[in-house]
Amino acid sequence: MILLQIDVGTLLIILLIIMLIATVIPNLLSGEEKEKNVRPKIFTEISCVNNDYSETREYVPGDYVGKILQDRKCPKCGSQLYIKGIYSVYPEERKKESVFT
Repeated sequence: MILLQIDVGTLLIILLIIMLIATVIPNLLSGEEKEKNVRPKIFTEISCVNNDYSETREYVPGDYVGKILQDRKCPKCGSQLYIKGIYSVYPEERKKESVFT
């Protein structure tokens, strides 16, 4: 029977290399592109308290749902406007064109 004498430091390095290979190879073989860190666009939906007018604009820091907009009035009836909702929209992905078609 052959006994190998390996110190603890060498054993840890070998295990680390094996773990690194085990995590990298499946990603390389999948052939899929990783998703890019795409930030969504954030929008604020503004509505009249009488619900006869609404609009959407880009989010402004400080916006929150239910906030009464003091500096603006409804263009239809002159009543107060408030923030009805805040939502995000991710940009559409571009479809890849095949080189072979």
